[in-house]
Amino acid sequence: MDPVVQLPGRTILVKARVPNPARLLQPGMFIEAHLVTAVRPNAVVIPEEAVVPAAGANAVWVVADGKVDRHPVTLGVRTPGFVEITAGIKAGEQVVVGGLELLAPGAPVMPRVVERPAKATPAQP
Repeated sequence: MDPVVQLPGRTILVKARVPNPARLLQPGMFIEAHLVTAVRPNAVVIPEEAVVPAAGANAVWVVADGKVDRHPVTLGVRTPGFVEITAGIKAGEQVVVGGLELLAPGAPVMPRVVERPAKATPAQP
């Protein structure tokens, strides 16, 4: 794996050996692959839009007892639409994803739970 990320597409060069007994893969072909570097089944993952970047740090608004409070957070792995939180909030805490610009510490809110859609599993051959 090439350690340098190529801009602007944020791509890296990866070479792999793949069994090809039916000779379906030909020289010069391109593929799109998703590289799993680690699996963390207990990771705290929230929608990207809940993260408020400001002054070189990140925070989220957490709902507790009908009021919000701003919590600084540390970001981990990003996936399209979601980001892992490695520090700052715990699993099960509710975060605000809309109307962030209207919030202030202690502001009353009426939370509405939005479930993360289940990821479709690829069909097995």
